[in-house]
Amino acid sequence: MYKVSIIIPIYNVEAYLEQCLLSAINQSLNDIEIICINNGASDIEQNILKKCANKNSKIKIINFENNQGYGKAVNEGIKSAQGEYISILESDDYIDKNMLEVLYNKAKENDVDIIKSAYKAFDNFSEKSYLNNLNIPEDRIFNINDYPVLLSKHPSIWSCLYKRSFLIENDIFFIEEQGTGWVDNHFSVKSLVLAKKIQYIKDAFYHYRVEQQNSSSSLRDGLDIPYKASLQVHKFLNEQGIEDKEIYKNLAIREWAYIKDVINISSYSDINISEDIINKLFDLIGNSLDCNKKFIKFKKRTYKKSIYYVLLKRDIKSFIKRLFCIKIRYNGLDFCLFGNRWLVALGRK
Repeated sequence: MYKVSIIIPIYNVEAYLEQCLLSAINQSLNDIEIICINNGASDIEQNILKKCANKNSKIKIINFENNQGYGKAVNEGIKSAQGEYISILESDDYIDKNMLEVLYNKAKENDVDIIKSAYKAFDNFSEKSYLNNLNIPEDRIFNINDYPVLLSKHPSIWSCLYKRSFLIENDIFFIEEQGTGWVDNHFSVKSLVLAKKIQYIKDAFYHYRVEQQNSSSSLRDGLDIPYKASLQVHKFLNEQGIEDKEIYKNLAIREWAYIKDVINISSYSDINISEDIINKLFDLIGNSLDCNKKFIKFKKRTYKKSIYYVLLKRDIKSFIKRLFCIKIRYNGLDFCLFGNRWLVALGRK
C-alpha cells in the first residue's frame, strides 16, 4: 500500500500539464503513486504524459477514449488507488514539494478522515493565499458542526488529503455527469459532513490557477450549473436529516456568491434565464442569512443606497439592466462593479 495516491484528471491543459506532473513527481514523500486519467486528452498532452511516465515509475495511466466528465475521471482514480490517503490535483495547477509529506504526517498522527490546508490562487499577475485566516486551531481535531465556516468557502477539494477507507466506507464519490457541473461542491460537502475527524492547517501548499479559459470553475456548460450544484447539496443534507442552522447559514454565504457568478457571466439576452436561476437560488437560501452579522451589515450599508437594493427586492430583471448600464471600460476590459467588495462583505474572502 502506498501512503498517498495523487489523482490527476487530464483534459485540454497542455500548456500547464508538464509543470503539474513534475510537481507531483518531485514530492518529498517518496511512497506515492500518481494516477493520471487520460480523459480525452489531446495528442500533445498524451505525449507529455507518456514522456513523464517513461521517466518515472510512480505514474500510472488510465485511458478514456473520450471525455467522460470530471466526476467519472476522479472516481476511477479513487477506485484504482492503492494509497492510504487520496490527493486530487488539477492538471493546470501545481503543488509545493513538501505538501504531501506535511499533510500525510499530520493526518497519520491524529488518524483523521480529512486534513485540509490553505491554498494560493494565482493568475498571470499575482498570487494570494486563501483560507489561511480561518480561526481554527491547527492542533484541533473537529467535525463540521464545530467549524461549519468551511462550508462558506471555496470547496478547494484539492487542498486536502482524504483517507481512502473513509471515502469507500461512506460511498463518497463524485456525481458523474458530462461537463464539469461543479461536482466538487457535492463531494466537498458530503465528505466534510460525514467526516468524524477533520484537521486544518494554515500553511498553503497548493497553487490554484484562476479563471483559465478551460477552467472547471467556469460556467461554460450553462448558467444553471450553480443552482443544480446547490440543489444536489441540499438534497444530500435533507437525506441525512441535517437541520443545523449554522450549516445552512454557511452554505447560504456561498450561494450568495453563486448569484454573483450567474449575473457576471450573463449576457443581456440572458435576463429571463438569469432571473429564473437567481430566484431558485434565493429560494434555496431562504432565511438562512438573516442571523449572519456580515450579511446584516451588508444590507444596512447598501439596501437603499445602491442597485443592490433592487436585487434584494428580487426585481432581478431591473437589477441586471441597471448593472449593464453601469459597466465601465478600462484598458480594453469590462469591469463589473460587482466584485471583491461584495465578496468580502458576504464572507467569501
